Parts: sequence; C-alpha cells; structure tokens
Amino acid sequence: SLSGQQLAVADDPVSKHFSDAFASLEGVDVATITGDPQGSLAQRIAHAQQLKEAEFKQTFMVSAQEAAEIRAIAGGSELDLDKLAPSAAERLDVLYSSINAKVGYSLQETLGTQPIKATSDTVANAYVEHVNAQLTAAAKTLREAR
Repeated sequence: SLSGQQLAVADDPVSKHFSDAFASLEGVDVATITGDPQGSLAQRIAHAQQLKEAEFKQTFMVSAQEAAEIRAIAGGSELDLDKLAPSAAERLDVLYSSINAKVGYSLQETLGTQPIKATSDTVANAYVEHVNAQLTAAAKTLREAR
C-alpha cells in the first residue's frame, strides 16, 4: 500500500491473480493432462511441453514413416543397391542423410578419391587399372555399408 503497510494477497488483484494461478498447479502432473493453449495454466504448460516433445521427436528421432519407407524400398532382408531403380536409390540416399543428421552420425558417401588417369606406359597402365578397380570396389563396399 501507499502507507507502507503490507497488503494481503486478496487485497491486490495482480498478486491474487498470480497466487491463484500458481495454486492451480499444486498437485497437478502436467505430463498426464491434455494440453490446451487456451485452457488453465496447467493445461497451457502441458501444451507447451507437448509441443517441445513433438519438436524433439521430429528433430532427433527416426519417424515410423521414414522406417516404413526404407522397408518398402529395401523390399526384403537382402538389399542390392545395384538393382534399385535410380529414383529409389536416390530416395534411399536422401533418407540416409536425413536420418543420420537426426542422430548425429554419418558415414562419408565417397572415399574422396578420383580414378588415376592412364599414362603412356602400358605396364604402368595395367597397375593403374588394377588400382582404379580396387577404388571402385571399395567405394561400392562403402556405399553398401552405409
């Protein structure tokens, strides 16, 4: 009050509003109630928490839709990437990148190597072809391991 005396909570409308709002939270488990952005304070808190949980799941967890799409592309236990249609292989790569971005782990798509160019020496070219074949095989193994 202006006189310096302490007011009771009921005498101050702002204090009463906050006191009543916080009292409405007493004994309420916001994890178990249905969230409502226009509801009581507990319902609004539950709604905000549910939005945060949904955002977390979307950001860091593999969705059932993504898993089902991978199963549909794979079509069985043995997946031969060479037999996939180009569009399916591309979609699988997109899903791989998306999922690994969520979980924070990703294996390189390529070795970062380039084929060695042929030389004018025919003996050396046999070796170059052998090395290039090994690079191709290693790249295929890496892709299949992803």
